[in-house]
Amino acid sequence: WFLGVIVHAYLFLPLFFIALQRRSQKSLASQMGRLTGMVLVGSLLARTAWYFSGLYETNHFMFSHFRMDALFIGIYVFFSIRENTRWVQWVRKQTALSSVVCLALISVAMFCARDTAHMFTAGYSLMAAAYGGLIVLLTQERADAASLNVRGLFPLAGWSYGIYLWHWYLLRLFPRSYEQFFCWLASAPGGAVFSTLLQTGVFILISIFVGMASTRCIEQPGARLFFLSKNR
Repeated sequence: WFLGVIVHAYLFLPLFFIALQRRSQKSLASQMGRLTGMVLVGSLLARTAWYFSGLYETNHFMFSHFRMDALFIGIYVFFSIRENTRWVQWVRKQTALSSVVCLALISVAMFCARDTAHMFTAGYSLMAAAYGGLIVLLTQERADAASLNVRGLFPLAGWSYGIYLWHWYLLRLFPRSYEQFFCWLASAPGGAVFSTLLQTGVFILISIFVGMASTRCIEQPGARLFFLSKNR
């Protein structure tokens, strides 16, 4: 995971952007649209060729070189919001249409497994673009907490990275306890659908709690120590 994501996303990319800006007369923001388009097309072609060549295996979607387009889409959205580009203005004017389109693109993942042809070739790119559109809508000046009624979600957003990290490890840190507990939940009356929803809900709540704890006990104290040492 460290080599596949941390090194690529948080070391190589910043160094690449620094080198690009130093060698070019144009600002990085003005080049990001074209650069993102090139990476997007290249990623789509690479994933399509890899899938239909017969080389694809389960979990290949996790390789960072197959997910680079999503990283660039996120960076492009950031620059676009900061520069208030035309497409950002259009998305914010067409709030209802933009919301429906973005949610429709994301909802496909509810019905397609991660290793299907659609998700591996184009699905993840469409999801990244859709989440970018939602971020554009949520960051407009008039979209404050009161108007969106999402004030209660702000803490959850702060814990989200911890939730993302720990939800996978929880299953492996306590495999026997996890299996016994969820087998007990599976025996609850109400049928298979209710049992599945119950197990999913409990697992999400546990992940949220652990994400909150790791944020408050590890990330935030670490960040304070970092800034204190930096200021000294």
